[in-house]
Amino acid sequence: MHNEKRYLYELDLLRFFAASMVAIFHLTTHYADLDEAIPFGWVGVQIFFVLSGFVIANSSENVGAGRFLKSRVLRLYPAAMITTVIGAALLWTGTGGPGVGRVAVENSFFIRPVGPWIARSYWTLPIEMFFYLLVFALIRLNIHNRLERLAIFLSFLSIPYNVYLLGGELAWWDDPGLIWNYGPINIPLIRHGQFFALGIFIWLASRNGGKMNHRFLFVLAAAMSAVEIWLTASFETAPARGNDLTTSTLYLEALGVWVLAVVFLYCSAVGVIRIPARQGAGRRPSLRSLLRTLGLATYPLYLVHESFAARIIPFLRDRGGLPDSLSVAGSYVATVIASVVIVKFMEARLKTLMSALIDRLVALARRLPPAAPRAERNDSRWRGL
Repeated sequence: MHNEKRYLYELDLLRFFAASMVAIFHLTTHYADLDEAIPFGWVGVQIFFVLSGFVIANSSENVGAGRFLKSRVLRLYPAAMITTVIGAALLWTGTGGPGVGRVAVENSFFIRPVGPWIARSYWTLPIEMFFYLLVFALIRLNIHNRLERLAIFLSFLSIPYNVYLLGGELAWWDDPGLIWNYGPINIPLIRHGQFFALGIFIWLASRNGGKMNHRFLFVLAAAMSAVEIWLTASFETAPARGNDLTTSTLYLEALGVWVLAVVFLYCSAVGVIRIPARQGAGRRPSLRSLLRTLGLATYPLYLVHESFAARIIPFLRDRGGLPDSLSVAGSYVATVIASVVIVKFMEARLKTLMSALIDRLVALARRLPPAAPRAERNDSRWRGL
């Protein structure tokens, strides 16, 4: 059963939920003394990776390699460029923050694979880009119908790294030789590939009337996802992080939220959950229109929330006399509003300019004369070969 495509407004809700979790987690743990407010908020990243697997599988269907690559460039770079400029301006004119030097700004602006960046959230972008390149390669080689095999490959790819690190955490061996970190070792999906695989499996099920053809592999990818979430929970509860949570408590909270998000994604994909198409009264936007706006604003919110926090929270707390909870709430609301403004009035215009520039560069490239054939070798050493 091959279902007709429809826009999933439910995914916009899930995107905004995941981005808000990450933002509030950063605001409460790094900029305020509210570590226990939402200690599992980091799992929003793992939700994003599953979403990305689903969304990219869906958006890459029946499109050419060039169109797919262009859509990914226009999705990533305009917002990253705008939020980098805004974030750098806020940090340079404020009390300072992590990684506000020229190198950090350049790395963030061009989404370079290795930091430092102006905010912690940028570490996930090279991982996303690597996944995009894998899908681009399938389309370019005209084997997009093998997306299912990519999901299988990613499921198995994540096993050695995660199991090896888990063994080190559980003292199965004394010197694991690998250190859990946010560095470039994560880019080739050896730690997070299973999350993208789950998204692809859910997309395949949505195209097959909800039927999951590879249940064992789906369970395998889910199990490896649970392992990775455990490793992250262990890192977040390390003594150096300065909180009193136990790994098991944080793990169960994070895993529970992640499982609910994956179930919500599956139910939305197969049509069990649907946002009603109700029109707003008068000039009020409909619920779907509001969710679409919030979904688009998710990416700027994810990237710029720390830059706003570095300025707004100290101002509200130190000068305004507000408690940490209200200072964090004010910073979050201000960042959401700013993200909507970025999407509505800045990102759209930059996308239009970049799209026209890309089209012009492609047109110029097509007009270039073909490369001259290489001269045949006349050297006697090559004769007879």
